[in-house]
Amino acid sequence: MLKNERIDKPCIWIVENWTDAKRKLNSESIYTDLEKHLGIINMVLSLEINDKALVLTVNTPDNRYVGLLFDNPQLKLR
Repeated sequence: MLKNERIDKPCIWIVENWTDAKRKLNSESIYTDLEKHLGIINMVLSLEINDKALVLTVNTPDNRYVGLLFDNPQLKLR
């Protein structure tokens, strides 16, 4: 994976085979079921990988900021 680099072109990023996945809106303090506010991701704003977890902050077309938490994911970038 690229480290501290901006990708400013179309790409496919695959997050698969996780053991657990949760989400939270920016205004919420705890992660809950992923399906509750699942939608289209307009832009990935930040990414953090630590202790076998992937944490993404994303923006949606309706201007929601959502945190996504994936435990033990496999990552691929094409």
